[in-house]
Amino acid sequence: MRLPHTVLACLLCLSTTTIAAATFTVTTTAGLGAGSLREAVDAANAAAGADTIAFAIPGNGPHRIQPSGIGFGTVTEALTIDGYTQPGAAPNTLAEGSNAVILIELDGNGAGTGLRVCGGPTLVRGLSLSGFIGDDLALQATCPNPGAVTVRGNFIGLRADGVSKPSTTGGLGLSIPAATIGGTQPADRNLIAGFFAIDVNAVGAVIDGNVIGGDRHGRPLVLSSGTVGIRVNGPAAADQTLIGTLRANRLMGSTTGIAVLQSANRVNLGNNDFEDLGGLGIDLASGSTTDGITANDPDDADSGSNNLQNHPLPTAATRSASGISISGTLDRPAGNLFMIYTISAFASSSCDSATHRSGEIALGTLSFASANGSVESFSGNITSARPIPFGAFITLTATDNQGNSSEFSPCLALTEPAPFVVSKTADTSDGVCNADCSLREAIIAANAQAGADRIHFNIPAAGVQSIAPTSPLPALTGQTLIDGYTQPGAAVNTATTLPGNAQLRIELNGVAAGVSATGLVLQGAQSVVRGLVINRFDSASVSVQAASVAVQGCIIGTNATASVRHAHTNAVVVAAGASNALIGGKLDRAEQSDRRWAVLRRHCQRGGRAHSPQRDRPSDPEQCHRGANHRAVHVEGAGAGWRRNARGRQSDPRKQRGREALNGGFRTAQRAPQLDSGQRFPRHRSRRRWRHRQ
Repeated sequence: MRLPHTVLACLLCLSTTTIAAATFTVTTTAGLGAGSLREAVDAANAAAGADTIAFAIPGNGPHRIQPSGIGFGTVTEALTIDGYTQPGAAPNTLAEGSNAVILIELDGNGAGTGLRVCGGPTLVRGLSLSGFIGDDLALQATCPNPGAVTVRGNFIGLRADGVSKPSTTGGLGLSIPAATIGGTQPADRNLIAGFFAIDVNAVGAVIDGNVIGGDRHGRPLVLSSGTVGIRVNGPAAADQTLIGTLRANRLMGSTTGIAVLQSANRVNLGNNDFEDLGGLGIDLASGSTTDGITANDPDDADSGSNNLQNHPLPTAATRSASGISISGTLDRPAGNLFMIYTISAFASSSCDSATHRSGEIALGTLSFASANGSVESFSGNITSARPIPFGAFITLTATDNQGNSSEFSPCLALTEPAPFVVSKTADTSDGVCNADCSLREAIIAANAQAGADRIHFNIPAAGVQSIAPTSPLPALTGQTLIDGYTQPGAAVNTATTLPGNAQLRIELNGVAAGVSATGLVLQGAQSVVRGLVINRFDSASVSVQAASVAVQGCIIGTNATASVRHAHTNAVVVAAGASNALIGGKLDRAEQSDRRWAVLRRHCQRGGRAHSPQRDRPSDPEQCHRGANHRAVHVEGAGAGWRRNARGRQSDPRKQRGREALNGGFRTAQRAPQLDSGQRFPRHRSRRRWRHRQ
């Protein structure tokens, strides 16, 4: 029998019908009613299919949405909540930090819990969620069929500016299996802060590429004592958590970086960066709270969180052309069981094995195959794409083949290769830096040698040795340390009052270098210039053209005693793209109020006396002006922002010529460099383009 064409057409329609996804648009900041977020969540829950909540609230924003008495509701179905649909919003594009423009802010204003999500698959992106006394974002397994949730490109626990943090505890609560927090791309990066910034209570979470405990500029937030960046709660509920296995998270500002508690196992801690913490980077504790360093036990026979995996003990660490060469030991279980461990290496600028075991820069890994309990020594090379700071200390972790990661090892000073030694003031160049070596020859040799290099001085004469190049010096193209303090007779500053007592013995004099000459051009990331007198160059004394370059303990624009000013155009020029330039240095941890230098810095800016609750005596008030360590930089000249006033003390040029002088002493085509230790300017004050008035 032949069916009529109309019947066939109807059957065809029925066979191809799919559930259409809907888009619900939020058009008001009201907590309830037409166009509200609460109405959109309820409508999406009632509609079949994978829906989207978009935003089109009139005005420039940020738009602050506060919940009504019944909150924002709970997402129970597959949904995308996309704050970047708000006109003017944009995801992050930076490799570090965040330049995301977030214009939708969910503000708890002291209410209980923020946005709740239990259904999925769900994506939450482009929102600021803060101000809740409970979780700012709660991923809850309360639905009959909870689905996977992905959280990317949000500010959680921070306002829409990515800097301000309410006083509430907030953070991200994670109780849904297989949640993804962050990702491998810059646009995936979340900024997350809270007493427990991420609180993991579910199996299979993947956490990558986030800034945890810091703001959009990469600065640590001022957090209260006892805070934890990522808390993983066991026993089995939080097994198989992966943290930083695809892209490093940056954990900072909290007391503990990552805490694995209550016998949670197979928590792979990957390769993360731990910065400016009050305590341990990693704490394995079998109880419900952190308990400090866990000592290794013989044959690693104990049990607990991550099986209380023994940490490695480094015995040697040497810088190589491509990274580091390391060796060490790992006390593993006895017997003939074949084990494979991943040894992760980290570099830090300071060492405190007693209370602050951590690792600021994750360098890479090597594989250690142990055939049986008698094979407990390892060695190998780790190739690192990340520059390793000079004077670094190396720490290690171990992860077994089940994914159980250890705490950090004690630290070990990195052994550096032999330096190139400048032995004369003459500006000659025969292509070789040997016993007879000029500064020009040392720079050429350093550029030709792979890896990081050091240039030292040992010119056999007393007093200040003046090097006067007859033409511009070559740019330093790789990571290089030029250390004027290595010249005999030189000494770092230890005084707490101006003008200091540093003894500098190497002068770089540009009087004969030619028109538009620059003293030192730094093109290698993590390069350092310290302990030099630099003056009389026509263009600039120092040009910073790479990321994370430091200029410390120098006198720029005057003679060696800072008593005679010499003419030059600019002191330090920081080029576009040369992010995180450090001019000066941080106060050390003992001088930080509540372990955060930012508190002391703000206190100084208000004109108060510098002090620290961690010490019995107050530190000297001059630290508010110059700093009590050898990293302070003296800068004068036409491009300088620092001046001595009639009373012989340095004054703040912002008070004289307004905000354009904030970056005084430096000309920059991008965000202001870090100005620390003896400079009243706050670190990373603004991302605006600052130029000194000529």
